[in-house]
Amino acid sequence: MKEDNLLVPLRYRHYFGQALTMEELWFWQYKTQLKKEEVKKELQELVGQGDLEEKGGYYFLPDFSFNLTNQVNRRREAKEKLSLARKRLDKLRLPNEILFLGLSGSVAAGFAEPDDDLDVVIVTQNNSLWWSRFLFYMLNPHLPRRRPGQKKHLQNLFCLNLWLELNQLSFSPSLYVATEILNVIPLLDRGGIYSHWLKENKWLHNFFPQAYKERRKRFSSPNSPRSTSLIAKVLNLPLFLVQLAYMLPKMEGEKVSLHSAFFHRHDYSQIPVLNLYDTQTGSSVSNGRGR
Repeated sequence: MKEDNLLVPLRYRHYFGQALTMEELWFWQYKTQLKKEEVKKELQELVGQGDLEEKGGYYFLPDFSFNLTNQVNRRREAKEKLSLARKRLDKLRLPNEILFLGLSGSVAAGFAEPDDDLDVVIVTQNNSLWWSRFLFYMLNPHLPRRRPGQKKHLQNLFCLNLWLELNQLSFSPSLYVATEILNVIPLLDRGGIYSHWLKENKWLHNFFPQAYKERRKRFSSPNSPRSTSLIAKVLNLPLFLVQLAYMLPKMEGEKVSLHSAFFHRHDYSQIPVLNLYDTQTGSSVSNGRGR
């Protein structure tokens, strides 16, 4: 349906309790690249038809439990956590093999609660992930970070839950993955890695063409990748095997390999709103109206 270009991002964000502004809906419009004036006009029409409501500059579906104070506070919290993450980054000692650190999760979405941790994505040179991870923890023993299995007292802890080597940045198309990649906020980017990530997933344009265009425009083109050190190549496999043996009895949905590590235990790719759309093309598979 025509209205899906604005209703899809709203349904997705509503799952996490977030309403969206006109500017945010313009950025996240689904499968269209309307000008801001056109988005504003369409929003007015949807509100007039009763398909959307608006309060304080925020748009939401009629069945959404809207609280203006909550919307403002959670956006402020996300900004404060982003500022904290950037300050901590200045104090980190990083191996040369780590090329990229970026925030994901609630902080990257700009909508965080006080108790939320700081989800971090790390990209390393090829054939160096487990060496980089080992060295990172050795160099930063006092880093306030979430421990495996920790479920309480998470406020402002770093959660290093996604590690990828440079040649592992290509993902299969889905609405969920598109949102997550385009949400990422780079904190450290050695050589235009985030731009490379976007280029490796050109299908993102099929879901959110405006967001993809804006992100590509903002970040520099990638440089030639560095070569991996000999010690990293030699020790990467043994360190992976040791870590795998340690983790296996405790794993609860984590997916790890020699070249990537997904430590997420909650799979948001299965949230109900995504059942309305084909996971590969984003095409509507229902009338697109229900939640």
